[in-house]
Amino acid sequence: MHNPVTGEVVKIWMPDDMRQTAAWPFQARGEEARCSNGHYLGKNDWELFPSQRSIYKILPNSDRIWAYYYYGEDIPGFTTTKWYITVFNIYAHSNGEIYGCVWDKYPSSYRSKYSTSDGINPNIHPPR
Repeated sequence: MHNPVTGEVVKIWMPDDMRQTAAWPFQARGEEARCSNGHYLGKNDWELFPSQRSIYKILPNSDRIWAYYYYGEDIPGFTTTKWYITVFNIYAHSNGEIYGCVWDKYPSSYRSKYSTSDGINPNIHPPR
């Protein structure tokens, strides 16, 4: 993935406590399109749905990354049932203005093996 501002290659942030948003394929494809087509750019992070604002991380420059995922689909091309998640990261400046959105798909087991515990839950620690 590439940082939406600098163009640098970045890893998708996958926190332990990120929230599942939906489990229907058409919803996940719609969210991928909204993210890829810049639907969130220029909006404010507090305009996101609560499920999209369940966990964030503060970057060194005080910007935030919000993380959430969609779950419940077969990986295309596989003959056995393999479930995967589509993870979304929304980037926002410290003032809340959204400047980027990236997503990627992972096998569902990937989250339990490689997720991190460095997220902040805004219900416990209000972001503003």
